Amino acid sequence: MELYGRTCAVAGGDAGARVDLALAAGLAPLQTDDAQRSSLLGGASGQVYAAPDREALLQLALADDGRCVVWAEHADGPSVLAGFLRVIDEVHGPGTSLQPVRERVVQITGGWRRQTGFDLGDEPARRAFDAITLVGNRPGVQLLRAAPVDR
Repeated sequence: MELYGRTCAVAGGDAGARVDLALAAGLAPLQTDDAQRSSLLGGASGQVYAAPDREALLQLALADDGRCVVWAEHADGPSVLAGFLRVIDEVHGPGTSLQPVRERVVQITGGWRRQTGFDLGDEPARRAFDAITLVGNRPGVQLLRAAPVDR
């Protein structure tokens, strides 16, 4: 959760700042094949970073189109969602009343996942913040994303 707050949520669309924050957080460029990199980046071009000695557990994908995604494996869904909501509140100030604009539960790859999202900011710098987390507390892959809002 800390990685998401320190990179995706804070840096906004500033690509240089996101890379600087990733490196400052101790991440290193992930040495991976093009297919895995493309998968982590959702088919976009960009860079993927990982926590040393935990490459399979924590990855940060910085797409050239402004998307920033944290992939956390073996994490607890409800805890990740609670941390995501805390980060959004911290980034946008205490007392900010945030209501999700997207919230649904869907079955994906054999598990129920909750997608919770907010569109925040003033035009033209609006950003979408999303969490896709397992509904239950069994460990699994959790995804946190920040991206420019589609116009």
